[in-house]
Amino acid sequence: LLLLSRATSKRALSRKSVIPLPVSYSQYKGWNCFISSQEDIKPSVLESKVQNLHDHHHIALDPFSPIESDLKLDIHLPNHTLALNKFPLFPDHLLLFPSNFVPQTKHLSFDIFQNIFNSLQDDDEKTDWLFLYNRGLYSGASQPHQHVHLLFNPSFIDDHFFKSGQNLYKTAFKCAYRYFKSPITCPMEWYDAYIDCLQELNILLDDRNRELKGDDFIQISIDNGKKVITEHFGPQYHSYNLIFSSQYMLLVPRSFENVNGISGNAMAFLKTIYLRSPNEFNLFKRVHDDYLKKITFSL
Repeated sequence: LLLLSRATSKRALSRKSVIPLPVSYSQYKGWNCFISSQEDIKPSVLESKVQNLHDHHHIALDPFSPIESDLKLDIHLPNHTLALNKFPLFPDHLLLFPSNFVPQTKHLSFDIFQNIFNSLQDDDEKTDWLFLYNRGLYSGASQPHQHVHLLFNPSFIDDHFFKSGQNLYKTAFKCAYRYFKSPITCPMEWYDAYIDCLQELNILLDDRNRELKGDDFIQISIDNGKKVITEHFGPQYHSYNLIFSSQYMLLVPRSFENVNGISGNAMAFLKTIYLRSPNEFNLFKRVHDDYLKKITFSL
């Protein structure tokens, strides 16, 4: 997969189909900060995201319909497409998404885990891939079409941070964390862990649901021996960030999309953030200490 990704990327770069974001990198108090050299012209206001995510027929704003041919990887995955990120923050950044429109407010299906797993079957570096999903209105998702990020061996991320992460996360904010003693050997292991995390957090979210007086719920049922997610969307969506690899999984419910206008997605829980300007970097320096606590639910 890595060789195919890099060959596709080389061709797409030569044709200017891929446009790497112009950023500078700075480490600040344990954070990996990617700072845009120019103001981000893409809309980042939560209201526009809410509109896009609510309007399931707003396909005109769907960047994956159709996906540019130069971005697609030549790999067959049933009902899904694997493609390069058109505006990557770093190299080897892929996106997996349903070929037909599915909103980003949906949970992940088993098919997605299966397609990720199958795409890595012939990859000697499968343990070096990292996967991220931003679900819901407050997750920091930038597109309305459901998509999972695939990152190869991000050099700025300390893997030890995750392997020892359970105690760190459990003492900071509400989340579900799983560490696999041996690397994942089948996609059902991922999917079962994912559903178990949702089950655990459904209890944690009950108080929040009552506060919102919403009608949302996540129900886990058994159908022919398989766990199935059933969901009903009321006035609120359960937003969360999901990070997983062959060795661990972290699912964090979100309470807010941003702090003082600084948006964060799953990368924030890797202590990594994209800042739209040098001014936003200066603002982040003032809020970084409590940033994660302010976008999550405290214990």
